[in-house]
Amino acid sequence: MIRSDFHVHTVFSDGRNTISDVLRLAAQRNIGTLAITDHFDPRDWRPAIASISELALLRHFQEIREESTRQKIDVLCGLETTPDSDGRLTFSTLVRQASLPIITSCHYIPDAPAAIPGEYFNDHYWKTCKEFMLQMALGEGDILGHCEDYLPIEPLIEGMGTTYEIRRRICAEIVDRYFDRPYVEKLADNLLSSGKCCELHSATRTPREWVVRLLAQRGVPFTPGSDAHGEALVGNTGWAYEIAERTGAHLISGRKELYERR
Repeated sequence: MIRSDFHVHTVFSDGRNTISDVLRLAAQRNIGTLAITDHFDPRDWRPAIASISELALLRHFQEIREESTRQKIDVLCGLETTPDSDGRLTFSTLVRQASLPIITSCHYIPDAPAAIPGEYFNDHYWKTCKEFMLQMALGEGDILGHCEDYLPIEPLIEGMGTTYEIRRRICAEIVDRYFDRPYVEKLADNLLSSGKCCELHSATRTPREWVVRLLAQRGVPFTPGSDAHGEALVGNTGWAYEIAERTGAHLISGRKELYERR
């Protein structure tokens, strides 16, 4: 089965594979449409990402286009970013027009409230996070990325030496406690209003199945994303296709349909 992967990183941002590595792996894994979506955010809390210039990003896109001629894959030049508190993108029109898809993800909360390491269940912090998520769903961009994992927990775990597995458990507990049905209904309202897709995030198998089912019943479209940073996950979007089939979710898999939603 030919599948798509709309969320992959390279060494340009925080991935571990080159463009050519990613394309080779995607071709081997029967991926028909691939989006390379490196981080681009002038306000990111990680200096290596915040320092990437628009010119460097556009050159990166040119390199992707040149490398993609060697593989029989439809390759998209996209990016992943965190928008402003009102859901607006923080870069030029030139970059917006050059990027497809634009994934908006909550890597941090703009103007976040104070957080104490170890205080995972901070009601005010997660209320603010949910408000920002809803603004992102209503705001600019094409896809709402990893909306139920890879949450902005860094201020809550600072100095605590957590593992990847522990962070996933923390995020799952936070989601179960705070991301309730009224919030998910409002998320659906906002996604339908903006026309944005919701990502089926295969790396963490989120959103939760009942959330996918609810959003699907409301008519929200989805996109498959591996969020690959290393070799193992490139093109690994099987879970997205499986849960879409179980829930009746509409999964966008091609460039044309994604572009037409803009």
